[in-house]
Amino acid sequence: MSLAWWSRVLAPEGRVARGAGDDADEVYVALPGVKAPSILADIDSASALRGALIRSGAGVARREQLLRAAAAKATASARVRRRLPNLVHVDAGSGGTLRRELGDRLGTDVRLWATAGPVRPNRKPVVRVLDRDDDRIIAYAKVGWDTATADLVDTEADALGSLRQRPCRGLIVPDVVDHFTWAGLSVLITRPLPVDERPAAEADAEVPSLVRLVEYGG
Repeated sequence: MSLAWWSRVLAPEGRVARGAGDDADEVYVALPGVKAPSILADIDSASALRGALIRSGAGVARREQLLRAAAAKATASARVRRRLPNLVHVDAGSGGTLRRELGDRLGTDVRLWATAGPVRPNRKPVVRVLDRDDDRIIAYAKVGWDTATADLVDTEADALGSLRQRPCRGLIVPDVVDHFTWAGLSVLITRPLPVDERPAAEADAEVPSLVRLVEYGG
């Protein structure tokens, strides 16, 4: 997705721009690169970045797996993360940011790892929300950014509410934390299911190499 599209999601009255910015409050690593990122991972969250790298890789040779394992260890360092080539920053403009709004709703400072789904008319971002202090996923957010996706988010919120009131045997339903409209966006926040309550980086051992990150940047 373009940075203009991400601006609509993360800072509706501002913008998402290349680079780390000057004293920017929010900086993200853009994967696979800054031209059309499908994933944005908060630079201040080692867990979010590693988890994002894990999910952006697919079936590779053993040598590449070893390179990725080394990269995973390297990105644990804030200094390394700050020197990655494919950084973008958020300028809130005259309004707020999604990260700030989610933090206010959850009552704590948070970091974000946002993923855009496959290219299709109902594409909408899914945001993993991590606690700033312990770097663990504490919530998920879905964002309806246009009429079609807002309707889908609203319908999902209604369905989850109905299922919580009338449980189905064998079906685990996440708790709805909040469902609201913000800056023209429909936002649904849910709690993680028990299987999701672990650091984002624990899901897998595969992450792209720093060499590949340099190749993707630009």
